[in-house]
Amino acid sequence: MNRNPFIPAICVLSMLFVNIISLNAQNLNRVSANGLFDEYWHIGINAGTSHYIGDLNNNNSWAKCTDMSIGGIIGHQVSPVIGFRFQYINGNLSASCDNNFGKSVKTDFWDFGYNATLNINELIGNYNPKRFLNLYLMAGPSLVSYHSVVLNNDEMPYMETKDRTNEMFLMMGAGASIRILRSIDFNVEGSFHYSSCDDRMDFVDQQSKNDRYRYVSAGLTYKLLPRDKDMDGVADKHDPCPDLAGSPFVNGCVDSDADGIPDKDDACPGIAGKLEFKGCPDTDGDGISDKDDLCQAIAGKKELNGCPDADGDGVADNDDQCPDIPGTAKTNGCPDKDSDGVADKDDRCPDTKGDAEMQGCPDRDSDGTPDIDDQCPDVSGLFTNNGCPGLNTVELSKILYFDIQKTAIKSTHTTDLDAVVSYLKQNPKAGVLIQGHADAVGDEDYNMQVSDIRAQNVADYISSKGIAPNRISSESFGESKPAGTNKTKEGRRVNRRVVVEVK
Repeated sequence: MNRNPFIPAICVLSMLFVNIISLNAQNLNRVSANGLFDEYWHIGINAGTSHYIGDLNNNNSWAKCTDMSIGGIIGHQVSPVIGFRFQYINGNLSASCDNNFGKSVKTDFWDFGYNATLNINELIGNYNPKRFLNLYLMAGPSLVSYHSVVLNNDEMPYMETKDRTNEMFLMMGAGASIRILRSIDFNVEGSFHYSSCDDRMDFVDQQSKNDRYRYVSAGLTYKLLPRDKDMDGVADKHDPCPDLAGSPFVNGCVDSDADGIPDKDDACPGIAGKLEFKGCPDTDGDGISDKDDLCQAIAGKKELNGCPDADGDGVADNDDQCPDIPGTAKTNGCPDKDSDGVADKDDRCPDTKGDAEMQGCPDRDSDGTPDIDDQCPDVSGLFTNNGCPGLNTVELSKILYFDIQKTAIKSTHTTDLDAVVSYLKQNPKAGVLIQGHADAVGDEDYNMQVSDIRAQNVADYISSKGIAPNRISSESFGESKPAGTNKTKEGRRVNRRVVVEVK
């Protein structure tokens, strides 16, 4: 009888390996990257074919040496990658006399093993409890008990096991698990079971072949998984959205744009984005999310809301009227040498500080004529007279008369109003006061209302000609300040008036 000294050593080492893994399982990927995995137990049944491989089957014929066997499994998955299980197989092994020894063998056996499993999918990829197909490897020691009968060609017994033989085997195999339901898998497995001896099962010692068998099976496995109300593959205790089926990659919540950020935390749930931007994209990669970026297609600065600043003056190029020359924010990015708030390109006096309304030029006498055009720069004058004293503004005071109970401006008065408008345009610092009056016909409240409408119509006319509203003042007096007696027709006519005074 010849024994292979390496087989017992392999068995011992495999047992040590399995137990070391078992003792250190907490350090072997016990949870997934998202922390969603829970340990669970599983049970399974299977059936298949067992195939004797040994000295009496030197042609290795599958068809002539196939017998039926059944099995069961109780296992514990401790991480997405690592699991352990107890496996039981019961069946028969046989071989015909079609071999060099002219003998056949018949064996009934049971095999009780302790295996470690390694999930290939989870080892090389992300944890996915809803994956349809999982591939795995398995290995471990087992105790095999068998009874063998070896027959000659004439069917007469050659040798038989006394009672039963108990022997340590080493199992190595692979399998595929197909997900049917959340808790039920269909499993297909194939494994080789190596004996530590060469002559106990078939009573033939040829050294070149040790006794072994292979087992190919199919069966169902039931997994004792924790509760998952929405059936999305994430246990309720880990699922922030237990009533809404979602993705296991975002802890069981919905992720419409598949960017790894659940919709409940995603500021842009319809567009894939980045975690640092709460799920919003950053198209130009400038570190500012598109929803806050005023220049989404061009990388810019955070302080400028994502827009570039080519001249570095602190004014974004899209707002900079001089994008290639450093300027100031007050002058829209253009330079202002005299710091008067008027950009050099618009400043008639770029080297002398002035007023914006004077196009950047000074006006020493404040008469509305810039010094550069003022022939009397130290004496207040009129714009129409090159800044020198001239026409008295009193001559521009006008009185407009209205028909009985009417508020419309008569066409005969538009010439007077146009003269006032012309003066105001030529003298930017001048203003106008409009006073409305009425006669005493009717009640006092009515007359106050009529005088107010008359004054407002005159103000609107002047404003419509391009005079800023802040230069126009109006007030109404109703019948309280008559210009004549209300007892005569002529007196009432002069009382229905609007007085326009240039200031």
